[in-house]
Amino acid sequence: MTPSPQQHPEICHEPVLRLRAEPRSTNAHGRVHAGWLMFQIDTAGAICAERLARGR
Repeated sequence: MTPSPQQHPEICHEPVLRLRAEPRSTNAHGRVHAGWLMFQIDTAGAICAERLARGR
């Protein structure tokens, strides 16, 4: 059972991580590398999971 927002207001309901891709994260055509993008998605999910678990 998942906790309600009233019980744990610090839980992420929609993971949000805002970053700009730097030139080293793109290819010669200016497109973002999929590996870099997946790393950012994993990081956003990990932040929410750590908040829910209240630790690592």
